[in-house]
Amino acid sequence: MAPKVVPCLILLCLQATPLAAQTSVQRSRRAVARQTGVITPTAKDLAGTFRGTLKFLSSKEIIIETSEDQTVSIRRSRKTKFYKDGKEVKATDLTLNEPVSVDAAEDNDLKPTAVSVSEGAIAKADGAK
Repeated sequence: MAPKVVPCLILLCLQATPLAAQTSVQRSRRAVARQTGVITPTAKDLAGTFRGTLKFLSSKEIIIETSEDQTVSIRRSRKTKFYKDGKEVKATDLTLNEPVSVDAAEDNDLKPTAVSVSEGAIAKADGAK
């Protein structure tokens, strides 16, 4: 009985090999983009710009009130840049109840994180309250 089993196992292995080679492994978009050098924009890069009056500023959060009387809370990171009249300043140099413009990107959990905060001529020209 053993002499018949060995040829059957060899035949079974030979038939399974082409099937395994024919299956396709689907690549993710990220792997394809990395190979071609083209990076497609993701949703987290497209949060937008918020304009309003600066109401609160801490090491973790920025709160502004928009011209429609809505309060917007935006996260702040170490990479957040602050500008006053077009010049880069420290966060402590910004004044509460002044018009600001906050450029934000979406974080991994889809919450806005401030990239830059501008106070002064730019924010006033944008029509902030």
